[in-house]
Amino acid sequence: MRKQAICEGPTPVLNTPYFKTIFGGHSGNDLLRDEKGHMRALEFVALTNTRFEIEMALPRHDHYIFKVRCPQYPSEALYVDSRFVKLVPRSDAVTVSPPKKEKVLAILNSLLGKPYIWGGNWSMGIQKLLLLYPPKGPIDDQTKTLWTLKGVDCSGLLYEATEGHTPRNTS
Repeated sequence: MRKQAICEGPTPVLNTPYFKTIFGGHSGNDLLRDEKGHMRALEFVALTNTRFEIEMALPRHDHYIFKVRCPQYPSEALYVDSRFVKLVPRSDAVTVSPPKKEKVLAILNSLLGKPYIWGGNWSMGIQKLLLLYPPKGPIDDQTKTLWTLKGVDCSGLLYEATEGHTPRNTS
């Protein structure tokens, strides 16, 4: 029987198992970005209680990187850090009702002025990334915003506002 994992909080989902390369790079203070400044390795931020089916566990020093599948986000290569999830028995997903229109509009209005981040859909950011993948030295505010994935992209804006009830895809 295959294991499942469930997000204990907002969880970065990458298209590579090399989290330390993305968050730290060679110098320990760099973020792997393309020529436009986007972190293309970020697919999305899974919201609390998102379930994944674990396909493979890649051991690291004190944790695992799981290769996962996610029904809400079909892709060949999705990876999560085991420290963001808990293992759970395989079960059918629980159906949750989407938020009412008024709540969606209120959330959308609250997101005005939030930074743009490729693959971002959790405007509050993930401070835990600074603990698990700490920069080797001081970083400026803009780098901290990117490091913690504090922002949204176009489909991520709707994904956050509908509490994960709209499809999203960075490609």
